[in-house]
Amino acid sequence: PTPAHRTLLPPTASSASALLYQSPGGPDDPEQISNSDENSGLDDLSWRVNRQRLEEANTKRFLKAKPVKLPYKASQRWIQMNWNPKTKEEFRDLADNGYFRTPYISKDPERYYGERGEWISW
Repeated sequence: PTPAHRTLLPPTASSASALLYQSPGGPDDPEQISNSDENSGLDDLSWRVNRQRLEEANTKRFLKAKPVKLPYKASQRWIQMNWNPKTKEEFRDLADNGYFRTPYISKDPERYYGERGEWISW
């Protein structure tokens, strides 16, 4: 038997000597190929093509999506509870030094919340 015709038995096999057995026909046996196999090959191909299209569309949507941050009031409350910056300069200093390591807090709240019409002031 050629290596293409050998298959591993499941781990429940009772004997270590029975690890390999010869499968009838094997994967390259022309007698095993039929019209139904050809049709399933086309179905498999169309399934793969559709899957690839969906993955590409999802990737494009994901890359175009803007980041989602906490609402202005929740972000303001969280920052005040944790660092309590008094001025814009203090906030910038905290942001520049990496204190905001969460993706939910904007490093530039004036611009982010200004675009949404939520910005009030520093």
